[in-house]
Amino acid sequence: MDAPPFDQRDVEENKDIAAFGYIWVMSCVVYVLKRHSPFVRFHAKQAMLLFALSIPIAFIPFTLLSRLLGLCILAGMVYGFLAAAQGQWKNVPFVGPLAHG
Repeated sequence: MDAPPFDQRDVEENKDIAAFGYIWVMSCVVYVLKRHSPFVRFHAKQAMLLFALSIPIAFIPFTLLSRLLGLCILAGMVYGFLAAAQGQWKNVPFVGPLAHG
């Protein structure tokens, strides 16, 4: 197993803040306030993309499609929240590569 890509102290100090960033618009606030932390930036970028994707989904009429897309966004937020809270550098499926790439 390789060493973490960044300082482990950064992860331990900021994992709660990174997890908090997955709460809808808070991703933007966390990204600005903790921009010096690579761990927070890693998770905030993914959370901001999930937030940006949730906005147009809110305007889709309440159908099966809008429900499924909303559940996918929610699942991504929960997945990212748990990964950040545990101090893991995990990409949210589908969103992670787009956010960092």
